[in-house]
Amino acid sequence: MMTTAADSFLLRFTLLLLCLFPILHADGAETGEILPASLLTHGKTLYAAAPDTGTITAYDLTDPAAPKQTAVFQASGAPCSLDVEGTRLYAVDTRELYVFDIADPGTLKLVSRKKISGDPLSGPVSVVLGEGDVCLARRAAGVFLNDDPVAGFYARCLAKSPENRLFAAGPRIVSSADSSADALSIPVARGTPVSMMFRGGDLYMAMGFHGLSILRDAADLCSVWEPGSVRKNTGTFRRAVWHKGGGFSWEPASLVLHESGPLGRFARPDSFVCGMAFTEQPAGYLLLAAGGSGVLTVDLTAPARIRFASECAGLTGRFCMGITLKDRFAYVYERGRGLRVLNVSDPLNVQLIENGSSAHGK
Repeated sequence: MMTTAADSFLLRFTLLLLCLFPILHADGAETGEILPASLLTHGKTLYAAAPDTGTITAYDLTDPAAPKQTAVFQASGAPCSLDVEGTRLYAVDTRELYVFDIADPGTLKLVSRKKISGDPLSGPVSVVLGEGDVCLARRAAGVFLNDDPVAGFYARCLAKSPENRLFAAGPRIVSSADSSADALSIPVARGTPVSMMFRGGDLYMAMGFHGLSILRDAADLCSVWEPGSVRKNTGTFRRAVWHKGGGFSWEPASLVLHESGPLGRFARPDSFVCGMAFTEQPAGYLLLAAGGSGVLTVDLTAPARIRFASECAGLTGRFCMGITLKDRFAYVYERGRGLRVLNVSDPLNVQLIENGSSAHGK
């Protein structure tokens, strides 16, 4: 019997979903969502939230090529988002909000835990901090700021602009997270953003099976908010236009959404883009954690074009769930293998450091 390209894709897609079953957990299985891992660096410590194992782990980066596991916390759900402010690390796991004291680097001292919801459809999947404010995306329950609802649409992930403006994304939409009638809302043609992050004034969105989207000039908006806080995201969205003779006038904000479309020859048909990290030296490149395709490099040197340029040969076909970058090293969480270390000195030739890879940091 002959196998068509469509049959081959269906088989690969089915196998991917079977592999993802532990990642979906009971929470994800009910909502039909694939949960990403969350990684961030703070000083010489790396923190990783892994939804497949239900753990939050701290790693010592004194030797950045060989992270050493220093602390592990077992959550009740599937940890999928982290944020840090000062000496406090915040984490959500689709059920609870955890706060850790990390004043002593490499430790995870639990300060508090709060059950947000026992219903996976309203549990927290994203956390963003802003000058003492705690913002949660709670899927069907919407967006909450310090326990107060501020947006009622289905919210999958959050991002904070350089001006402390809060953005949330849900199925085929990205919006400023406020309840004002003037809230900015941009339609996304395909898919649901899995994670988002700002780079300058642009908002980058990992679109799962739909690649990458960029909302240009998303942060270049004028509105009414409290300086230093994300509390008051209300008002009319306008852009200041400065005149050569002095002074300025206002014009309506006009944003442009660039969508990548197919990931190209470097990606597998079952690629699921769920994490992003920008290179610094050289700049102009974005590393993507892509389930089914490992780690992909995106060339962003041409602003109006998204070009998938290369893949990490050592992770081809691997399910990478999250990524972060510090100096010339990238840290990737791979399902079933834990933390992996990459040398990204040349973004177009990313190398897996086998003796530095650390499934459990031992």
